[in-house]
Amino acid sequence: MLMLLEVLRSAFVFLAISTGLACPIVERLGLTPAERVVALPALSLLGVFLFAWAIYVFALPAAVFGLLPLLAAAGLLSGWRTLVGTWRDAAARSLVVSQLLVTGWCIAWMTTIASYSGGGWAGDWFEHWERTRFFLERWPLDRKFLLDYSLTARPPLVNVVVGAFLQLTRADFAHFQMGMTLFSSLAFLPAGLFALHWGGRRSIAVLALLFLVNPLFVENATFAWTKLPAGFFVLAALYFFLRSRGVGVPSGASLLGSALLGAGLLTHYSAGPYAVMLAAAWLGTAWARRRDLAWWRTTAGICLVGGLVLAVWFGWAVAHYGFAGTFFTNTSVTVPEAHGGVEPM
Repeated sequence: MLMLLEVLRSAFVFLAISTGLACPIVERLGLTPAERVVALPALSLLGVFLFAWAIYVFALPAAVFGLLPLLAAAGLLSGWRTLVGTWRDAAARSLVVSQLLVTGWCIAWMTTIASYSGGGWAGDWFEHWERTRFFLERWPLDRKFLLDYSLTARPPLVNVVVGAFLQLTRADFAHFQMGMTLFSSLAFLPAGLFALHWGGRRSIAVLALLFLVNPLFVENATFAWTKLPAGFFVLAALYFFLRSRGVGVPSGASLLGSALLGAGLLTHYSAGPYAVMLAAAWLGTAWARRRDLAWWRTTAGICLVGGLVLAVWFGWAVAHYGFAGTFFTNTSVTVPEAHGGVEPM
């Protein structure tokens, strides 16, 4: 009973901070109710990262984390009309209910895990646990993870966000598992939005069922690493990129997609090819508009928003580790044989 109450309390904390911060922004973007269901957690979690990152960079006291739920509550109160209107929409309500079902399913499986092993994967969950503690406990900048990897070998968004969650709940491994699983389960949301777009409201429930019985999804959602959170941001960015090319385009769709793609890159560097693909698609499909000043303004805005999101991490990293120490430490650009042929994520 006590464990159930702690799970519910922790889930409520995560729900609050992953929706409240972005309410004042999302209600001004001209999105449909179902789109708001995806944009709210995506932008709120990016906001949690920026908030917690500022605490780390400026060496602010841990007590400042207490402002995070207050800011989230203020955002929810200021946007309560938008939230009520979103809930009243049948498609948005189906997305929310299906996401809660998927998240509950993942948490239920996660509670059965006494410890991780994972064979060759064993280093992945341990590395991300240590990286989260790095930001919480302010370890030295020259710390090596798994005795080999520097801080810049992995982007920090999930570790920083989950660290903020631990500050608001309890800084132990069980709550780390909880935060990672809650974050990872959100990968369903943008997939559900695509299902709604192409198949209608009933397809959301069908997709949720497929997620529940998919061992690959459940395995990745309950394993403490950053692949599914990256998938969440990339899928959301892809949706809003496609939305910006359609009819009746929301005013902020392209900028939102750029911000979320930047967040995906700060989550896992495997988002890089998607960034290249979407940039090429944006330029290629708009070649006929190359003399349109409005298109260039939009393109400049996209580059500015995405660049600012990336600069938060890369600017700091270059200042502390140098160019080579920032861009040439990930295993995607190093020799796998140097790491025993195993390439952690």
